[in-house]
Amino acid sequence: MSDSFTRRATLGAAASVLGWTALSVGSSGQEGGGGGGGQGAPPDFGGWLDGANNYDGTVVDRRGQADVTVRVAAGEDDFGFDPAAVHVDTGATVRWEWTGDHGSHTVTSTNRRPLNSEPFQEPGVHYEHTFEEDGIYPYQCLPHKGLGMKGAIVVGTDYPRRAVTATPTPTPRPTAEGEWPAASGIAWPEAGFDAANTRYLPAGGPSESVQASGRLEVTEPILGIVSGDGMLFVSRPEKVMAVDATTGQRRWEHTAEWPLAYRDGRLYAARNPRWTRERSETNTLRAQVVCFDAERGGLRWQRQIPNGPISALSLADGRLVVGATGGNGVLDPATGDQRWWKRTEDTVSGVAVRDGRLYVSASANFGTNGRDPRLRLRAYDIESGARQWRFERASYPPTAPVVADGRVFVGSESHAVHARDAASGDAVWTARLGSAVTGLAVANGRVYAGCHDYHLYAFAAESGDRQWRTRTRGTVGPPTVGSGDDGSSAAGLVYAANLGAVGGFDEDGDPERTRAVHGFDPATGEPRWTTELGRWQDTGQTPADVHIAPLLTDGTLYVPENRTRDPHRLQVVTGASARGDEERTATPADAATSTGTGAGFTAVGTALAMLGVAGLRQWRGGD
Repeated sequence: MSDSFTRRATLGAAASVLGWTALSVGSSGQEGGGGGGGQGAPPDFGGWLDGANNYDGTVVDRRGQADVTVRVAAGEDDFGFDPAAVHVDTGATVRWEWTGDHGSHTVTSTNRRPLNSEPFQEPGVHYEHTFEEDGIYPYQCLPHKGLGMKGAIVVGTDYPRRAVTATPTPTPRPTAEGEWPAASGIAWPEAGFDAANTRYLPAGGPSESVQASGRLEVTEPILGIVSGDGMLFVSRPEKVMAVDATTGQRRWEHTAEWPLAYRDGRLYAARNPRWTRERSETNTLRAQVVCFDAERGGLRWQRQIPNGPISALSLADGRLVVGATGGNGVLDPATGDQRWWKRTEDTVSGVAVRDGRLYVSASANFGTNGRDPRLRLRAYDIESGARQWRFERASYPPTAPVVADGRVFVGSESHAVHARDAASGDAVWTARLGSAVTGLAVANGRVYAGCHDYHLYAFAAESGDRQWRTRTRGTVGPPTVGSGDDGSSAAGLVYAANLGAVGGFDEDGDPERTRAVHGFDPATGEPRWTTELGRWQDTGQTPADVHIAPLLTDGTLYVPENRTRDPHRLQVVTGASARGDEERTATPADAATSTGTGAGFTAVGTALAMLGVAGLRQWRGGD
């Protein structure tokens, strides 16, 4: 048995014979020569190739050939092996040839034996191995295994086979139901709408005859959504999906997740590590920023950052801003090249950019040691990365910062909203709330704050004076502000949803209809309408709450509704102007519509302790 490296000529050496592993016949339930499943049955890869790039279920037959070639960095996205699965004779030599595309690649067995190439990038590099024992040999590219860059070699006749050849049940695709509006030309390209995180869209939202007109059902909790060019980009754990905003039909899906940002036909996303596996193998977190072609889903570039996981992305001034656990910095959005990076000893909550400054909110010591948790807010020159000022205080984690009117605003889980001077960092005011703040929006001289105490708050941006407080039925998520017909936020509405856990009974005695989205008067806080989102599946249990705000486009709200178990939903909430027909009143069976200040605004039950995106990653199975 032998393997070797060559760079236009042979450089290499022999590999060890001892200790390597193939998926070979060796259990008492399998007999030599039979391969376990009978002759003619397909190889059993044990799920190894599920989701592998360039693999469509076909095993390419190269038996009868003494030398077989596999291309490295091939396929539609250049992050695959070609062929991904190949069948060779015992004693055949497989030669992997590097194409030179998309960075360094390896050919590595799952425990590094018998295949263990060095990482190479340039074309003209070869790696060879002669297979002298029957079996199935799975392998991967170590830097890109998270992208599905995996392959397998089937050797000889004595290898595991599938005993049952019935067609497997596919994973259910997201299903769209109900009525979807015509796609809007207005994008919501990142978490806070704009780089300043104002969550103010200069376009009107639903205001009359409001109803939940359609929905998209998925099998995992929704972490966040952005939109652009007639598409919605929906993030779930380790998945990002492009959805046609007019029909709700899926266009493409890839391995990536929140945070997302969209600009000029490109979608930027994070590939965050699975904590236990990555730390045990590499002792690093190996987080990556990835860039996709938004229309077709092709991978344009990927870049590993110095720290991770990634918690914030924003596009501003021709730069891609990245916030992560352990650092923050700026990449080139066209290439992914790093412009500057600052390592920190905290976890970034959010970023905002305005007037040449980058503002970062972060938390330190939260959940990691016995020291008191700290809230941090800092400002950098976005061009050079030089820090201009820093604010710190004892506090539980902050919200993402919002910049407007020469000030930067940040909420906290310690029941407060802080306003600092955007240029100097000096204190301007601090306002107190009844519980943890879920998120902020700023428009028309007001700061709007969602809160765990069931209230939506409004403060004067200039003084911090509370202007109004309106109670709803449960935890209020981050608010969103739309403009009126005249283009001003004063004539529009503030939108917020009860998306956390809300228990107990409403005044009408119904314990299930407890979750809703609302429209409020921005000047008075008076509720204008309420639309029910749906029923609880398991009374008394709580769904994943990641503080997701409604996404607003011209006339339509898209509201993520994470539930106690799947299906989770993206609800489409429209008004007469968005649907183009005031008489159209059909409502899904588990949604109802009410207006004004009815029983929907009765306080109920108990609030959900904040979980957040990091908590969701732990909740989904110890990753």
